[in-house]
Amino acid sequence: MKADSAAPCPRTTAEWRPGEAWDCQPGLRSTEKEALKRLSDYFAGGGKSNWPLIVRAGLARLILPLRETLDWMNAAKAPANSAVHDILVEMHRLGKSYWYWTQEE
Repeated sequence: MKADSAAPCPRTTAEWRPGEAWDCQPGLRSTEKEALKRLSDYFAGGGKSNWPLIVRAGLARLILPLRETLDWMNAAKAPANSAVHDILVEMHRLGKSYWYWTQEE
């Protein structure tokens, strides 16, 4: 087992708080919907890493909180990447941002 695959608890004892730069508006913007569609097509075509720049730029508002939270949790890289991937796929499927998900979703 690689040392970086074991993710201990958060690096700090500081209480988790949402980032000040986060835009937590629940709706998906048209550019985000298009980026999610492009990403879905990219995955369907066998793409896994090195997402197209237009996709990363289009989803930056939604990826930032995920990455910052996973970093705070000290999540290992591969599981963190998988979590982001799965959340983005689910946002595309549901047609809404994770800020708007219900408990059932």
